[in-house]
Amino acid sequence: MATKEVKVDDLTVYYKQVYQLIDKKTSEDSYGSYILSRVKGGKKTVFNKTLTEIRDFDLYFLDVIESVYPAMVKIMKDPKRTIRYEEEIVSVEKARKVNSTTVKHLSSHTHLIKEITDVGDVIPSKVLTTYTEDELGIYENRFIKSLIKRVEIFLERRYDVMKVSLDSFVTNKLNVSNEFLASGQQIKVSLDVEIKDDLTENREKTKEQFNRLLEIRRMVKGLKNTEFMRVLAKAKDVLPPIMKTNILMHNPDFKMCYNLWLYLDKVDGISTNVESSEKTYKYSDVLNDDVNTIMTLALTSFIKNREIEGIYNSKNLPLLKAPKVEKNNDIELQPNLDADNTKLEDYKMNELLLSETSKYFEGSFKGLQREGVPYNESIRIVYRQMLDMLDQIYHRVFGVSDDEVESKDVYEQMEYARKRLQVLQAVRTQKQNNVLGMAKEEKRIEKLMASLNRKIELQVAKERAKEEKRKAREEALRLQAIAKAKAQEEKRRKLEKEAITRQKEAEKRRLEKEKIKAKEDARKARQRERAKELAAKKREYMKTSKRRNIRPRKKVVVTNEQE
Repeated sequence: MATKEVKVDDLTVYYKQVYQLIDKKTSEDSYGSYILSRVKGGKKTVFNKTLTEIRDFDLYFLDVIESVYPAMVKIMKDPKRTIRYEEEIVSVEKARKVNSTTVKHLSSHTHLIKEITDVGDVIPSKVLTTYTEDELGIYENRFIKSLIKRVEIFLERRYDVMKVSLDSFVTNKLNVSNEFLASGQQIKVSLDVEIKDDLTENREKTKEQFNRLLEIRRMVKGLKNTEFMRVLAKAKDVLPPIMKTNILMHNPDFKMCYNLWLYLDKVDGISTNVESSEKTYKYSDVLNDDVNTIMTLALTSFIKNREIEGIYNSKNLPLLKAPKVEKNNDIELQPNLDADNTKLEDYKMNELLLSETSKYFEGSFKGLQREGVPYNESIRIVYRQMLDMLDQIYHRVFGVSDDEVESKDVYEQMEYARKRLQVLQAVRTQKQNNVLGMAKEEKRIEKLMASLNRKIELQVAKERAKEEKRKAREEALRLQAIAKAKAQEEKRRKLEKEAITRQKEAEKRRLEKEKIKAKEDARKARQRERAKELAAKKREYMKTSKRRNIRPRKKVVVTNEQE
């Protein structure tokens, strides 16, 4: 079915017609006007912004790896070798080459002499033979093997980061949360709208960067399947510090590989440029009216379908009076900061103060995160803000603020300095105690993490054993199914073969019967023909005998059956 293109004019007409109709019906209905008035008088929290995030990766490390790749391939095609001499005691028939070492060994191991002839010739049963083999497991080749493995891990980690961070997008978001009372019941209604659009141009760029990483990653993975890596599969990897052998320092290809190793030591992450921007839109009266209408409809639909007593029951509506709607809907809960010894015991007041302060620093922390500041750096900045706030407050709280001593004499200044020194010493002592406490907490958390790591390893081992058992069971069932299918197939073939044999035997018997029947039919046909001929001769003879009035002499006719 063809879709109709929606134009801006169509949207405007729909918007006006729908909202005019809803506003009219709501204003005419006592229930609708009551709910709308409660919605308008509620405490609203509004988030109306557009967020833009553009990502770009610095892939200089790919240039470095790509430039060294030909050198690695060249080394692997023609690796450095050394000669290894192996000695083995073999039977005389298998000995390919003997030398002076063979004679010396035989003279010291006389049990290997089979016999000595009369003329003095020595005939051994086994001899020591020496053969040579090319040895690839030298330090330089093991260095190349370790470098390839390291480059692969290096690329895998950056692949894991990039594959989840390719998108650049623009997000238009509106979130309105409203709390109010209706019929004595606490009600909360939220509206959350988010329109997210990918930035196609930048996405193509990051996709191209990602595809380049995939290509070089594929090239490096291909090196692992070479003969060079298979021969050195069991060879020990090299560990830092790297030995600066003559080959590594003077061979151009090996030197490039060594420089790549040093480069990998310097790079500990992937540089990502994240450009974040935020635009705040005014929460207009028109949008506020539309949101109030939507919340009224949503709440009415919810109450009607759930049949919530007290609000849904229409009998209560005439008794309810719509509250007076205040013009200022931006209601904020302000904490009471007038603290004294009595009010400090009020738990609700302390919790409120703590909640409002926490919200401020939570907003600061989330803002830094949206701007792309690293997690650890965001923690450091926000905690520094907390400490700065305390450092600005405690002078005034303890009465040692600088503005309090300007008009005082020398003795008063001395007393003030003494009090301030006491305050500073107390604050410093408390901060030191806090640091010690944090150190103890760090050790406790480290022990907890170590314990959790052991539990995780145990759980992983159990899951791995369980998975291996499951695979073994599935493999056994698979082999059993294969054997069963094979037996059924053999049985079917046997039955088919037997059926074919029986069919051939039946066909053979049928042909034999048909052959016998044909012979019998032929014999009977010959008898009938013979009988006809004899009858014809007899009739002819009888005609001749009557004409001559001669009584014919009886003649005995012997048929084939009598014969």
